[in-house]
Amino acid sequence: MSGDQALEQQITALGLTAPRVTLAQIEALTRSLSFHTYVIPGTTTTVAAAIDAAGFVVALGTSSCVSPANFHEKLGRDAAISKAKTLAADELWKLEGYRLSKNLQQACKSGLLAGLGAYVNEGLGGDQSFVGDVASGFCAELMVPAAGRAHHNGAAEKV
Repeated sequence: MSGDQALEQQITALGLTAPRVTLAQIEALTRSLSFHTYVIPGTTTTVAAAIDAAGFVVALGTSSCVSPANFHEKLGRDAAISKAKTLAADELWKLEGYRLSKNLQQACKSGLLAGLGAYVNEGLGGDQSFVGDVASGFCAELMVPAAGRAHHNGAAEKV
């Protein structure tokens, strides 16, 4: 089981339901990529580009061998594609997370998610946390440490 699969199981077991990028989404996006390879002339280096349907290059993977006597084009292409696929999945986690974050911010600004405004517009300091379930549209509580209480005891009050 991969680390991503283990994390997905933990999230599911905890019943966490807020909007998030899922492993299934990343796997589907990765499967939809095409891979184009190129052997750099005069070298033992192969480059593979992971490209989405719109032509966006998501990631590049490379493979090389030290000795030209060991160079085998198919092995080089397979290794470069494997690396490009792994790098593309990592990049897609970031890109899809960024897209989801921006979509949630836009939904809040347009009134689709009431209460997220304080989080988006004011930001959160190190002693504050955002509490809510944006999946159900509830996201209206900003928590700060209670005055006069030690921060480490977990006491907080709504703002």
